[in-house]
Amino acid sequence: MSLIMQMHFLGADEAAVKALAKRATTESGVRLAIRGDSTIELTAAHDALANNADWNAPYWSMNPDALPQLESEVRTLHKLSASDTLLSALWAGESATERISLSLDDMAAIIRAGKIGTRSQYRISRRAGSGGSQP
Repeated sequence: MSLIMQMHFLGADEAAVKALAKRATTESGVRLAIRGDSTIELTAAHDALANNADWNAPYWSMNPDALPQLESEVRTLHKLSASDTLLSALWAGESATERISLSLDDMAAIIRAGKIGTRSQYRISRRAGSGGSQP
C-alpha cells in the first residue's frame, strides 16, 4: 500500500484530461499517470512522502526538498484545467473525510508548509481571487 495523490478535473472528459496530461508532461515535465475518467495521479507525491509518515496523523510527513516540485506540479495541472480541481493525498484504499474549498495560492501554501491532510480532499477554485479556508 502507498500514498496516492490524485487530481480530479471537474467537468472534464477523458479526452480533455489526456490532452491536459500530455501538455503538462511535455511543457513542464510533470510526472503523472492517468487513472481513468478525469483523474490524474501525481507520481512525485510518493517520492515526497517521508519515511516516518503516519497515516493516522492529521498531516502527511513530507520531505521538505520534494515540496517545491510537488507545488509546481499542482500549480501547472490546475492552471491547465478549465474547471475547478479536486486534490487528495490518501493512503491506498482510504477515503477523504474532510472537504476543504480554497484558492490555488492557498493550496500552494499548504503544500509548501507540508500540511497536506491525511484524510482531506481539497477543491481548488478556478475563480481568480477565490479564497477559502486553510486547515
